Order: sequence, then structure tokens, then C-alpha cells
Amino acid sequence: MCGVLEESLKPRNGQYIKELLSTLTSDERCGVMLEFEDASPDKFAQLLVDAPQWTEWMA
Repeated sequence: MCGVLEESLKPRNGQYIKELLSTLTSDERCGVMLEFEDASPDKFAQLLVDAPQWTEWMA
């Protein structure tokens, strides 16, 4: 799942990330984001810059 999320970080794919996360349960969303942060800290940091609203997608 993290690989899909990493590929989705391209600016044009922000909507894709939101849609992907919306298909998961709340626990799954949290797990994916935690795994993503551990697996790719640089790309996770880039997500925070490119899509600061990502926390809204977690709800």
C-alpha cells in the first residue's frame, strides 16, 4: 500500500491519495500513514508540504 501512496505523491495525484484513503477504515488509514512515514520519511515530509490538508482526509 505504501508503494501506491508514494507513487500518488506527484502533485497531480493529490485527489488520488484522498480517494485511496477514503476506501479504508479509520484504523487502516492510520496504519498506512504510519507505515508510510516509517518507510519513506522524506516522501512523507514532502506530503506534509504538498498537501497540508492530508489530516482532513483521515477523518
